[in-house]
Amino acid sequence: MPKISSIGRAMPSSPIRKLMPYANAAKASGKRVIHLNIGQPDIATPEVALLELKADTRTFIEYRWFRGIGFWVYFVYGSRR
Repeated sequence: MPKISSIGRAMPSSPIRKLMPYANAAKASGKRVIHLNIGQPDIATPEVALLELKADTRTFIEYRWFRGIGFWVYFVYGSRR
């Protein structure tokens, strides 16, 4: 098991994860719970993308720069930044 750094241990947990005990209790009491799965895609991944992922031989995939992808940031925020 990898060790988690002190910084990682100090990070607050996801607010969404804090709701899971309530969702589980509601399910246990017979209530219907609709999970929004925030961040999960709601459309099928295109076959061409799946093929590219399967062909990828990298063992390390880095995160994008934390401020976003340049053209997308400009598209969303325009010249307001």
